[in-house]
Amino acid sequence: MAAEQAAPPIDLELSPHVAALGIEVVEQAAGRLVLRLPAGPALIGDPDRGLLFGGAVYTLMDTACGFLAFASAPAGRHVATLDLRVDYLAPASGDRDVFAEALTSRVARQVVFCRASAWQESPAQPIASALGSFMINEPPAAGAVP
Repeated sequence: MAAEQAAPPIDLELSPHVAALGIEVVEQAAGRLVLRLPAGPALIGDPDRGLLFGGAVYTLMDTACGFLAFASAPAGRHVATLDLRVDYLAPASGDRDVFAEALTSRVARQVVFCRASAWQESPAQPIASALGSFMINEPPAAGAVP
């Protein structure tokens, strides 16, 4: 039985938007990625109640699933989001970090399927869940216009 090869480290700096939000890798393993979105006043969507903007949670889960899909695809291939469904389960406090764990459900010939959950206090108390599918593409030819 061959030893499973470790996935190359995920570089979130490839996305300026993700870098600007301060999202960072907490854990990475084959088929699994945990990210952290640090709390900050710019992410408050409901100042009266101090709640996090839902788009920040969506971005965190999209990032977790998308980067995991990219890491799960064959080397040298690109991925594009086909579908991402996020269900919000509880409000998120704007003064606490948010974590998201993404898991690869299946890697098919042309599609990577992922699922994810987000939480603040404990993974047992999720604030959102997600299901996503990502198309595996050939990289663009050198000099090609996207």
